[in-house]
Amino acid sequence: MNIFYRYEDIQYEDGVRVHEVIYNLIKETLCGWWIQVNHDYPFSSSSWQEKPRWVSKASRKRLAYPTRQEAIKGFLARKARQISIYKYRMEQAEEAWQIGNTYLKYQKEGKEIDISRI
Repeated sequence: MNIFYRYEDIQYEDGVRVHEVIYNLIKETLCGWWIQVNHDYPFSSSSWQEKPRWVSKASRKRLAYPTRQEAIKGFLARKARQISIYKYRMEQAEEAWQIGNTYLKYQKEGKEIDISRI
């Protein structure tokens, strides 16, 4: 267990790709691990990853995981949360758009109405 894994998605002109980022174990403690990105692998060179990072053994969410299976499950959980956030934001934007359309309709009909009351 000297290697830790993380999956990240990157947007390119031709679509999204998922990359594996490899971390090396620096030191294990009773409560966690000190890990640092392995720069020998591609897509492992983000500037925020330069310094060693501590990962808790007890944490449900981690920067990286000791197995690829745990890492892909962590990636899927992050993406599921991201999807739910963007769906909620989309619903808010659609509701605001509908309010704007209703306000415009009232204006065209010559009715004065406070947009905050729609």
